[in-house]
Amino acid sequence: MKNSYLTRVLKVLLFAGIFVSGTTANAQWRIKTLSWNIESGESSLNQISTYLSDLEGYDIIGLSEVDPAWAANLVSAAEGGEGAKGNSIANFSYVIGSSGFDTRLMIIWDTDRFELVGSAVELDNLNSATLSHRSPLYITLRRRVDHTSFIFMVNHLARGDEALRNAQAQGLKSWAMEQTLPIIAAGDYNFDYDLDEGTGNAAFNIMLDPVSVTEDQVTTPVTVWEWLKPTKMIKSQSSQSYNSILDFVFVANMPGNWVYSSEILLTQIPFVDDTTHADHRPIDATFFVNPPAEVENTLLSNP
Repeated sequence: MKNSYLTRVLKVLLFAGIFVSGTTANAQWRIKTLSWNIESGESSLNQISTYLSDLEGYDIIGLSEVDPAWAANLVSAAEGGEGAKGNSIANFSYVIGSSGFDTRLMIIWDTDRFELVGSAVELDNLNSATLSHRSPLYITLRRRVDHTSFIFMVNHLARGDEALRNAQAQGLKSWAMEQTLPIIAAGDYNFDYDLDEGTGNAAFNIMLDPVSVTEDQVTTPVTVWEWLKPTKMIKSQSSQSYNSILDFVFVANMPGNWVYSSEILLTQIPFVDDTTHADHRPIDATFFVNPPAEVENTLLSNP
């Protein structure tokens, strides 16, 4: 029961409640991430920046469909959101992918809390031969407070090319199986998860289906990726024709003492087909890393 998804959700909600009045205490165990397809070119930089500033307290932000010319403004907006949470000075850095033309992938992070280990990596082998789509982008970060390292990745898989999307999902699974660090992989996956049917497309199944691993002549199904299902399942994209989720947070190699949950944000903002708003909603994923034993015991006593 301890490692079930429901238990982790309840634990993260209880943990957040315990420290709701203690932001500083909360933050020392917390990794708070935001992912969002901001649809630059068809949305307003001012509007997106306002939302990023209002969505305060995020340590790591993964964005897709980013115009490189927007990057500096988006970082400033992220710093404003952190500053609004109570920190006197916020220091954020970023990397932006090289593929995707003027709608690229971007990761922003708080350098006061996280140290970049090595350099950003793009998985160009999971793009088209001409790099006309977006290569998965990831960085390795180390928490300064306890030196815990993990990978944060942002993705935007192919929309119109089903074969490429399926290959990308399989490639991400194969890549994850080679990693040893915890992985947080967020973004617009175009997995077409139908909320009425409770099913996704072929790439969704490829991403989540177990892999058969044989060791000592014993074959065992192994789950590589886990979907952090939002606490409230609502559509993440604006099309009136589909009641579906396109935006996801997946995790892999999660330690047993990490507590985590996800939520679709800005549900109070109506989807508007205009040049101001993005056509996707942002996704929150909050993690608590190695909370003290007394806190863990308190949470486990309320499954």
